[in-house]
Amino acid sequence: MHTNLYQWARSLDKRRTLRGRSSSTDSSESGKQNENFSFQFEGLPKYIRKALKAQRPLPSAERRALVRCVVEQLTEVYPYPSRDLIREVAITIVDAFPEALKDRDLDGEMLGKGHNSFFQQLKCRADTIALGRLSPDTSPGFSGSMHLHESEGQYGNVSFYLEYLPEHIRSSLKVERPLPHRERRALVRCVVEKLTTMCARPRRDLLRGAATTVVRAFPDALEDRGLDGSVLGRGYDSFFHQLECRAENIRRRERGAAAPVAQRGSRKTVKNTFGCVNWQPVRNSEPPEDIEDRIQFLKQEGKKSLEEIDMPLCVDYMEETYPELRSFINADPAPGISEVKDQWPMLFHRPFFYRHGNELLAKNVKAIFDQKVSTYAPPLIQYLESVPKKEVMYRLMIMREAAKKGNTKAAEEAVVPLLCTYFKEDERHLFQVLEEGKDIAEMLHELPCTPTIVALGGIFQKKCFVACEREILFTEPVDFSEATCLLLLSYYVFNLAYADPVATTLEFLQRRSLVDHLEKDEREI
Repeated sequence: MHTNLYQWARSLDKRRTLRGRSSSTDSSESGKQNENFSFQFEGLPKYIRKALKAQRPLPSAERRALVRCVVEQLTEVYPYPSRDLIREVAITIVDAFPEALKDRDLDGEMLGKGHNSFFQQLKCRADTIALGRLSPDTSPGFSGSMHLHESEGQYGNVSFYLEYLPEHIRSSLKVERPLPHRERRALVRCVVEKLTTMCARPRRDLLRGAATTVVRAFPDALEDRGLDGSVLGRGYDSFFHQLECRAENIRRRERGAAAPVAQRGSRKTVKNTFGCVNWQPVRNSEPPEDIEDRIQFLKQEGKKSLEEIDMPLCVDYMEETYPELRSFINADPAPGISEVKDQWPMLFHRPFFYRHGNELLAKNVKAIFDQKVSTYAPPLIQYLESVPKKEVMYRLMIMREAAKKGNTKAAEEAVVPLLCTYFKEDERHLFQVLEEGKDIAEMLHELPCTPTIVALGGIFQKKCFVACEREILFTEPVDFSEATCLLLLSYYVFNLAYADPVATTLEFLQRRSLVDHLEKDEREI
């Protein structure tokens, strides 16, 4: 015999009835609905019932499944349930399973009325179903956007649920020091996951609100601060950008998994993808008839040296064929570096690589990089001089010796090895030093596939090359500072994910060296 949740809750001495709390306009209707509806607890999947009976917060997957089951049963009886009925159902279920469902902070204290987040999830799910009935073609993101203004008013209760965070993240947040990068990335994933249960496509203002709330709750762990401890910008910008990038990642995967749809008359231009302003431009008109001839011309010219090519003409042609080059690089599956080098060799001349990067990021990459590094390198060196680590002290000693020999950029060139040492990351995934005179081709197979600097004779010798997927990108040697700039830019140009062994160092370099106005929200990182 099936027993409903109402009866089961009575046996637990919980809330015994669905008491009416409706507004004056809906009170009579809501009261009738409350009298007729009872939730079938035994109709839930076994794994949800088991999780509800456990004396701990319900995992996010089971919580979402419970929301779907509750709304499914509710809409079978009332296709368009009132807000008050949904609230009463939420109150009853949460009171029946307080340990599993009530909103609590890290100290176990109840947040608000305890049922707000569950009510918002039920309401959002019911709205999604109702909108689907009204307009079958409505996209999931549209219903989320409609509900956004409603959820923001009670944001502190519905944006994220700290009691559902993994224990290691909660422990790290309580410690009064910056959150380690692994726990920080895990926190970003958890916050975005919770937001997407409430809104399929969280908008920027909702993500910004989430970032503000979380950072203000844990300023010592999450706030943006300089080396001297001063707050950078508004304090939450970097966390907001991480949330935004995570949400963008999820949307990209969903678009990739979706079935192909019929071509429409116009498409939106991809914008601000991971800091890229012109990631995949769409032509406003048909390409020139001779576009293929120009691509073939660039292919032939690109195999020549810089002194031999027709520079003005190639500059014009590279600008005209920019959409075709981005389409080639952004293809799925993505082409390898050797294939890009074979089809678009002009890109692998440094002047054209910089021009492409400038167009991609809508900034003068080299100029900004040089200015930023020269600005933050001295205070970084000053800070690291106070760090009692032998490895750091050794790096600083080598840097001072290079400076004494007349290297005016020794501090800038020492930034990468110092950061790797400070963050305890594997520098071999960023740079490797070879004895001077050794053939680089002999050791290419030993390099990682991710972008890597190969320095002949040492990082201060100005004989550095950048390799990616075991291919040398540029034939001309450069100093270590410029090689670092080219390495960072190659991650953008070729759509590469940061190498895990050096992710913290790369993120530091990116935020400090390539972002020209982090305090503004218009730029993603």
